[in-house]
Amino acid sequence: MENTPTKTRIDQLVPDLGANFIEQKEGISQFIREERKSLEALIKNPSVGGFEICRYNTAIFDVVVKKIYAIAVAKVGIEPNIAIFASGGYGRRELCYLSDIDLCYTSDVDLEEVYDENALQFIRVFYDFIDSFHVLRGIVPKFSFIYRPCCDAPKWNHIDLTALL
Repeated sequence: MENTPTKTRIDQLVPDLGANFIEQKEGISQFIREERKSLEALIKNPSVGGFEICRYNTAIFDVVVKKIYAIAVAKVGIEPNIAIFASGGYGRRELCYLSDIDLCYTSDVDLEEVYDENALQFIRVFYDFIDSFHVLRGIVPKFSFIYRPCCDAPKWNHIDLTALL
């Protein structure tokens, strides 16, 4: 069995820069709905193991996060000086069906001290897009999105540090 969402469904998520926010969100929502149906079938299949199911679920949201990132970059018009990484079960590629999706972002510039309009605009677009999924509870897990200054990395716990690897 293939551990990733099908290629044709992924191709549907290419950000259409001419599409509005609602159309883009609906495209991603439809992708998630279809992939979650496939995931539910896997869960009911006794020959498919739990870790395989978790990796498939992780792959679904890897695609979603990458597409939201691409949409935010297109909207802002510049690639920000930001790294986004997954933590928790998502970061370990052990995302269970009902687990939250924990995302962190960091930058080599301390965004709490240095004003960077492009980075802030990117974060607003990225977060607003993720936050718009709250109406799809039951289909889309809850997202969390927090900032961790890169300069604080020596103080991070081992889970956050290994998620960066």
